[in-house]
Amino acid sequence: MLAADARYQAYSTMAAAVQEYAALINRDLTVEEADHAADSIEAILDTVDKADGRFSRFH
Repeated sequence: MLAADARYQAYSTMAAAVQEYAALINRDLTVEEADHAADSIEAILDTVDKADGRFSRFH
């Protein structure tokens, strides 16, 4: 059950970040903002990978 809770939290965090990113791309971004958004999404995907060893964003 703990793995399921961690997976749910990771997916919820990722969904919130994607929503925030979608709002950002509806306006012009500076290079720094775009880099930060990409880094944030990558960090969240890494968290999801760690929370659930079976999850792979490459499949």
